[in-house]
Amino acid sequence: MMTNTHYSLLADIGGTYARFGCTVNGSAELHNIQKLKCADYATLEDAINAYLENFEINELGSICMAVAGPIKDNCVNFTNNSWKICSESLKGQYRVNFAKLLNDFEAIAYSLLHLKDDQIYTISETNSSLDKNNFKLCVLGPGSGFGIASLTCKNKKIFTTSSEGGHASFAPINKVQQDIFNALDKKYDRVTNEHLLSGPGIVNIYDAFCKLEGVECLLFNAASIFDEVRNSNNSIAKHTVDIFYEVLGQVAGDIALILNTYDGVFIAGGIAQRYPELLVNSSFRKTFEEKGKQRYLLKNTPTTLITYKYPGLLGASVYNKYYTKG
Repeated sequence: MMTNTHYSLLADIGGTYARFGCTVNGSAELHNIQKLKCADYATLEDAINAYLENFEINELGSICMAVAGPIKDNCVNFTNNSWKICSESLKGQYRVNFAKLLNDFEAIAYSLLHLKDDQIYTISETNSSLDKNNFKLCVLGPGSGFGIASLTCKNKKIFTTSSEGGHASFAPINKVQQDIFNALDKKYDRVTNEHLLSGPGIVNIYDAFCKLEGVECLLFNAASIFDEVRNSNNSIAKHTVDIFYEVLGQVAGDIALILNTYDGVFIAGGIAQRYPELLVNSSFRKTFEEKGKQRYLLKNTPTTLITYKYPGLLGASVYNKYYTKG
């Protein structure tokens, strides 16, 4: 137990889990990382208090939280649980001068320049040679939803942008994808990228294949579908995962073109992280590059998988270090 220290509270709050950590005396190094299940706590404050009590932290200097959802007026209503939080209420309750809410992928963007070599895995033949004073990177990834953010450095000044680009309309590029689109179009008012590129999205693809094949759907979550691919000869599960990575590649390429992030595209999210070998051996890179006349831009764009478990926490700690005094 550390004593006589100045604590900053960091968090990465998703729909299912809340990950907490702290930094000490103004550094960005994370300590006391703990993952709590959101459903076990009525409010975010209850989860915060449980974490602080567990590590005997009685006083905070600042708070920085990555949150899964759009932030409006410094408040967020979480999509997949009943929690709501505002930065001003955090300031008052925990008596800190600085409390910041970041979009979860915006926080991951801040982590990109601080990830170590053993916390990433390159999934392209192209290696990045960044001009440290001027560059554009983006991070995207499937989880409970589909997140996107960018990190830009211009004249040594760094800034990020986040988006709700996961809700952009899905555009099929071949007959199989068109068949899946047609199946999902009966289920949703508008078929979006997130309807395929997320945990629920993987189930959507699987269900569509089952309907097309006229067979019973026996798998009900992404984990069971991936387990079938790794441990059996289930052809529908295999086709599901193949299409998932195919679409992930083409959408990642689209995002790189939209954001001009040719210095690097990073893949985050628990799904890609848990099954790196499937990503590497998939058509991801092929569809990432297949952009007609713009292929030359993406052929030279590095794609990298983030393997570190807590990039949101790391990004929150980086933001906290550079935007506060402690």
